[in-house]
Amino acid sequence: MRRSFLHACFALTFVGPTVALAQTPGLPGLMPGTGADDQRFIVSLRVNGKVIDDAVLAVRRGGEFYVPRPALMAARMSAPPGIKAFPLNGVEYVALGAIPGVIARFDPGAQELVVNAGSGAVAAQSLDVSPDSVSGTRAPPAGGFFNYDVIAQTGDDPSYVAGLVEGGMAIGQGTLVTTGLFRAVGGGQGFTRLDTSYVQDMPDELMRIRLGDGVARGGDWGRPFRFGGIQIGTNFDIQPGFVPFAVPSFAGQAELPSTVDVYLDNVLRYRGEVDQGPFQLNQLPVIRGSGEARVIFTDPLGRQQSTALPFYVSPQILREGLSDFSYEAGFRRRNYQLESMGYDDWVLSGTHRYGLTNEITVEGHSEIMGRRQVAGFSVATTLLGIGELQGEAAGGRVKGDATWLGGVGYSYTARSWNVGLRQRWQDADFNNTDEVFVFGNGLTSELVASAGLALDDYGSGLLSFAKQRYRGRDNVSILTASWTLPVGQSAFASLYGLNTRQGDFNDTSVGLTVTFLFGGTNNATLDVLRRGADTAITAQARHSGNAVDGLDLGAITALDTINRYGADALKRTKHGDIGLALDRFDNRDNARLSLRGGVAAADGKMFMTRRVDDAFGVVSVPGFPGVPITQDNRPAGVTDEDGDLFIPQMISNYPSKIGVDTSGLPITADIEALEQQIIPANRSAAVVSFNARYSGARRVVIQRADQQPISPGAKILRVADSREFRTAYDGEAYLEPIAAGKETAFIVETAQGRCQVVLPKPGPDNSRLTLTCGDAP
Repeated sequence: MRRSFLHACFALTFVGPTVALAQTPGLPGLMPGTGADDQRFIVSLRVNGKVIDDAVLAVRRGGEFYVPRPALMAARMSAPPGIKAFPLNGVEYVALGAIPGVIARFDPGAQELVVNAGSGAVAAQSLDVSPDSVSGTRAPPAGGFFNYDVIAQTGDDPSYVAGLVEGGMAIGQGTLVTTGLFRAVGGGQGFTRLDTSYVQDMPDELMRIRLGDGVARGGDWGRPFRFGGIQIGTNFDIQPGFVPFAVPSFAGQAELPSTVDVYLDNVLRYRGEVDQGPFQLNQLPVIRGSGEARVIFTDPLGRQQSTALPFYVSPQILREGLSDFSYEAGFRRRNYQLESMGYDDWVLSGTHRYGLTNEITVEGHSEIMGRRQVAGFSVATTLLGIGELQGEAAGGRVKGDATWLGGVGYSYTARSWNVGLRQRWQDADFNNTDEVFVFGNGLTSELVASAGLALDDYGSGLLSFAKQRYRGRDNVSILTASWTLPVGQSAFASLYGLNTRQGDFNDTSVGLTVTFLFGGTNNATLDVLRRGADTAITAQARHSGNAVDGLDLGAITALDTINRYGADALKRTKHGDIGLALDRFDNRDNARLSLRGGVAAADGKMFMTRRVDDAFGVVSVPGFPGVPITQDNRPAGVTDEDGDLFIPQMISNYPSKIGVDTSGLPITADIEALEQQIIPANRSAAVVSFNARYSGARRVVIQRADQQPISPGAKILRVADSREFRTAYDGEAYLEPIAAGKETAFIVETAQGRCQVVLPKPGPDNSRLTLTCGDAP
C-alpha cells in the first residue's frame, strides 16, 4: 500500500542535462593529465548537501567534469547506458554534464565539487522502519530432551495414573520429536503414541519440512486434518521480524536533509534521518485494521511540515509477490488419541496463497483423499479501502457425485469498533469424509455475523450471530453477547448471554463474572450463571508465585445441582513442578498428585529441569564456576562447578542476547566477548560458549633471600623477550607471563646484583603472591 505526499520543503526540480561549471583557470590542486586537455585533481564530492567522499579523483576534460561511477553509485545517482564516459585506471569516469537533471559547480575555496541532482537522477532512499531480519548467529540443532506430565488420583472414585510424555533429539539439521499418552486405570493399562515428526527449518527460504505426523492446512474454505507423511510449506516465524502481510509505505522528497517522525494513531513509532532528495519509508509497524499515519518533517532550520494519511491493513493480505504455501502427501489419520497407528486413505493436499498486489491476495487449495477430490480458490482484497472483501468457490467429487461450495465475506476493523459478515453455501455432501463425528456433515449454508465495540473506560462488548442450515435435520442458530466493564482500579465485570435454537430446542443462558485483582499475582473470581430455572454460582481465588521457584495456591467452590469444593497447591522448582489437589464432588472425595518436568541433554551434560516447551540453551564459561549469566539483560543464573548454566526457556528462531557479568570473574581472567546474540533452532539446544582464560598477570611481592622486600624502582626483565617491569614500594610488582598457562622466569636487577624469580602457571587463586628472588643463571 503506497501513498505519495508532498515533500517536507519546497523541492527543486531540475530538468535537462545542463551543468553549470566554474571555468576559472588554475584550479587549486590540479595535476597534469595524460591527455593534452585533461586535468586531474582531488576534490570533496558533495551531492545534494551531503559529502559523499572527501577525496575523489576527478577529471576535467573539454570543459566538463568527470567522476568515477562508484562515487555516483555511493550517492545513489544513476547514469543511463551509453552516457559520455572514458576508462581511467580500470574505473569508468562519467561526465556529470551528460546526466539528466544535474547541476554542478566547483567551489575553489572549499575544494568541493558541489552537485545538485534532481529526483530523476537520484534513486530514492529506502528506510526500513521495521526490518525483516534480526541480527544474530543461528545455532545449529543440538541436544535432546524428555518431558513428563504425570497425574495420579486416589479416593472414592476409581484410582488411576495417567501422563503425557514427550521426547526430542536433534538429528542432522533438524529435530525429531515424539509424544505419547499412557493410562493405568484399575487393572488395565495402555500407551498410545500421539505424534512423531522430524522437522527441519530452512531460514533463508522461509520454509519448514516435516516428515511424519502433522496437520494439513485447510485454506480459507477447507478444514485442517491430521495425516502422516511429508509436509513442505512456508514458515514466516523462522525469520523474526518478518512481516508477510502488506503494510503502508510512504514516499516523498525532501529539499534538505531532514528528520522524519512517523506517528501511528498519535503514537510515535519511528524517528530517523532522510537525505536530500526522494525517499521511501517501508514496513511501518502498524497493527491490524484502519488508522492514520502522520509524517512530520523537520529541516535543519527547524521548519516542520506534517502530512496525514489513512491506511487499512489486513494480515490476510500478503505483500505483492510473496507466496505462502503448504503441500502435504501421505495417509489420513483417524481415531487420534485412541490408536497409535490409525492410518488409512492416502491423501494429497495443497494450499498456495500469493500476493498479486499489496491489496489483492489469491489462494488455491485442493484435497484428494479416498473418495473425496475437491479443489477451489479464494480472493481477498482491501483495494477499495473500506475493509476486507473475500470470495471463495470450490468444486469436485465426493463418493463419485459432484459437489460444490461458494461464499462471500466482508470485515472491517477500526480502533474502537469492528464488524464482520460471512455467508457460505455448499452441497450437503461437501464435507463428507465417511467419519461419524465430523462437524459440518450435511451442512448446506452458514451465516456468521459479528460486531465489536470498545469505549475505553466504559468497557468493550461483542455481539455475534451464527445460523447453519442442514439437510435432513433441524437448523441451528446461536446468538452470543458480552460486555466487559472496568470497576474501579482493581476489578472488572463481564456480563454475557448465549441463546441456542435447534428445532423445538431453545436454550438461554445469562451470566455475570466479576474478577478482583489484589495486586501482584493474587486474584479472585465470582461467576453467577442462570440457565433456565437453574442457577450456578462459582467462586475461586488464586495466588500465583514466581514462575521459576514460586508456590501457587488455589481454592474453588461451585454451587450447582451438584456441588464441588476443591483446593490445590503447586510448588515450582528449577528441576520441575510438584502439585497436590483435593476435590469433593457429589459427596465423593479424591486427591490428585501431579509431577511435571523434564530432562535435557546438551554439550555432553544432562540437566534436570522444568518442562522444555520450546528451545533451550546451555551457556558455558569453561573453568569458571559461579559466574552470573544474563538472558536478554535479565539474570538467568550462575554457572555450576564446571562453568555451565542450563537455560530452560528460549524461543525457537528468535534472537536471544546471552551475556556474562564480569563481577563474577576473577581479576586475572581474560574473556574474548561479554555478549552473544544467538538464534536457537526449532525445539533444540543452543550451545553458547564464552572463551575465557586466566591471563596469569599477577600482583606479586618480590623479596630477597633474607625475606626483605626488593627496593622500589628495581628493573625486572622477562627472560623470554626482555620486556621490562619495575618494582614499587614494599617490593610490589605487576608481572605478566609470556603466554597463558606458561610458567615464566624474570631477572631482577638490584644494587646488590642480579637474581631470578619464576611466576607460576595461572590458576583460580588470584591472591597476591610472594616470590623469593634466587640465584640468576
